[in-house]
Amino acid sequence: MSHLPYMLQAAMMSRMGIGSELLEGLGGAEGAAPPRNENLTHDTPATFGEGLSWNHCENGSSHPVASPGTASFMGPPTSGRAGKGAAWPDASGSILVFVAEKLRGAGLAIAIVPDDRQEDDEEGDDGGRAKRQKTEESTLRERELAHIRSDDWHFGAVEVFSSGQERTLVASFTAMSLDTPWLCISCLDSETSRLVHGLLKDEYDLAEFPHVRQDLELAEEVTDGIDAPGDFRLEALTGSSTEDSSKASVTTLFSLYLKADSSRSKDKVVSKALCSYQNGEMNSVGPTLELVETAKDWRRHGLGGALMRGINSFYCERFGAFRDRVLFSVCYVTNFRAGRWFMRKHRFRDLDGMGEELGKYLDADEYDDEGGDEGDY
Repeated sequence: MSHLPYMLQAAMMSRMGIGSELLEGLGGAEGAAPPRNENLTHDTPATFGEGLSWNHCENGSSHPVASPGTASFMGPPTSGRAGKGAAWPDASGSILVFVAEKLRGAGLAIAIVPDDRQEDDEEGDDGGRAKRQKTEESTLRERELAHIRSDDWHFGAVEVFSSGQERTLVASFTAMSLDTPWLCISCLDSETSRLVHGLLKDEYDLAEFPHVRQDLELAEEVTDGIDAPGDFRLEALTGSSTEDSSKASVTTLFSLYLKADSSRSKDKVVSKALCSYQNGEMNSVGPTLELVETAKDWRRHGLGGALMRGINSFYCERFGAFRDRVLFSVCYVTNFRAGRWFMRKHRFRDLDGMGEELGKYLDADEYDDEGGDEGDY
């Protein structure tokens, strides 16, 4: 850490509780990487959790669960009426009310204001009924915007129900972040997903995240950088917590596996990362790395770098045409050498001036994990 002024080092260590023992474990003041395990074999144990709690995720579910048929769509508005350019405090409200109106128009039931009901008007001629309906809709919009601006609004997910006598929960949506929010809408079945995407695709740039477990391709140039015995595969599990019935807190768990061989019947996780889709500390949206760890005895063999390359490729593909406007964040970095590793080898920038919140915009063509000799995670 010799590149940091001493007083800044002291202030950051005080804030994060980093003591001399941890600094010595990371190689002392010069930040030299600890020695790697030169006797790595297929049977080397893969242990996690050293200094990290995999039961905590600051911005979402720490244990995502796949749910076949469920999918989340997220992205920014592309038109003014859908919320583009709206300023706080109306940015979130513009998105929520607009989406509610679009879904109601397709026959779905939404109540942003608790116990709010639109009354049926069966009296008068057709012209009078249409005029009253327009007035009621305008009044409903005003009531909803006022409710969102009030202290009673808790920025939770708005639930969407099927119409009819027996209403069934079919989706939920929220506006992620406050200043320049995105829409995030989770649909609980494929029919609702098709309907919602068709209704909103012209008003929002939408990336789709099915709540499934899927194998991801690792490019040859990525696997060539792994200096460890065996073959590897990368898996992404996107989902939400079983305790979150609204399906709004979407996260993705990435796991790099050592494949089974003749001596071992099961694949073994050797490196993993958990991503949410908003950074509450920086009030930003986009994939946010909450936790990342390589098994203790497997570090400094290129596995962490391969994992990061795979994650970057996954998000570049998912966000597609608007990926260059998507901020990829690293949340709450509490280790100096890890911070330098992200910035030097993976092109992240310091967003908060303290080295705790890092970020970069997605770029598939210019991604490069080469950099300073910081070892690997």
